[in-house]
Amino acid sequence: SYIDAYYEINPQLNLLSSFWYGGYGHNQENDLDYIMDDLINDEYYYTSWQNTANSDTEFEWTTDLVKKFLDNEDRELRFAFQLGGHFHDDLSEALQLGYEDFDIKNTNLGTGNTHTFQMDYVHPFSKNLKIEMGSKYVDRMIAADYETTDADQDTIFSNLTDVFNYQQTVFATYISSNLQLPRDFSLVFGARYEGTEISGDYEIKDDILEKNVYHNVLPSFVISKKIGFSKTLK
Repeated sequence: SYIDAYYEINPQLNLLSSFWYGGYGHNQENDLDYIMDDLINDEYYYTSWQNTANSDTEFEWTTDLVKKFLDNEDRELRFAFQLGGHFHDDLSEALQLGYEDFDIKNTNLGTGNTHTFQMDYVHPFSKNLKIEMGSKYVDRMIAADYETTDADQDTIFSNLTDVFNYQQTVFATYISSNLQLPRDFSLVFGARYEGTEISGDYEIKDDILEKNVYHNVLPSFVISKKIGFSKTLK
């Protein structure tokens, strides 16, 4: 499902918003009978039953506030916010009777959400020179609640049961300039910085993963030559 909305606050200030929602579900069941002959003793008859069920639901809401300027129609300031989320449920069951009996059930309930804030600004100084700059912040959180049980013995496998929490934070900023040169040449140069922090922990084991923090600086330099009406050499 998808819906769009647009509202003009005034000729220079517009609000855009959209919402998307979707998901899927899948179930599969197998029931099998086996005969095993060890060539020494009698034959063994046993049955095996397996069942899996998976479902996933996702949504995304995006809102942009766009500011135009009367002194230059190509000058623009944009603020954007995005909220995304998902719910993921997995169920797996296995039952065997007649030989090495077992009755195992595993569940994994996952949730996640992402918050994104972004700002972009375009400022043309002339018809030949334009500067673009902006920043982006992303906060992503994911949780997985998983459990494995022996239904026959009514016990929980502690080494296969826990709640894992994961968080990723990203901050990025950039600046770029576009310079139009004579004879259909153009030059784009700038730089981008990105910093990322990743952390995670287990609730039942009370175990915290080592936090990872890393930084990247990426300069860019592109010169291009327009060849004909629709071709460009970079």
